[in-house]
Amino acid sequence: MASEIEPAERIEFEVFSRVCDLHPELVERFIVLGLLETVSDDEGRLWFERRQVAAVGRIRRLRSGLGLSYSAIAVVAELIDRIDELESELMRRGDHEPSPGRDHA
Repeated sequence: MASEIEPAERIEFEVFSRVCDLHPELVERFIVLGLLETVSDDEGRLWFERRQVAAVGRIRRLRSGLGLSYSAIAVVAELIDRIDELESELMRRGDHEPSPGRDHA
């Protein structure tokens, strides 16, 4: 799949690993588990959107705060994302107020 991310908005794999202070093998594991999303360029290199740095922060918070395994973090992160989508949809329709004090991991 060709990269659809503008060069200024993407981070190359090795740089991403350094910026996030993660071993490249752990980054690869996160990709396999679906915790991080990548795109590849025409040469097969992996690139990350800048927002994936925040995803690493979320992974770290869930791991340290709840002591979850990386596999469990994938499930929890997916559920949190789905709840956010549903709340956003309700707010767009005017059916719901945001949950007070809710801090997503």
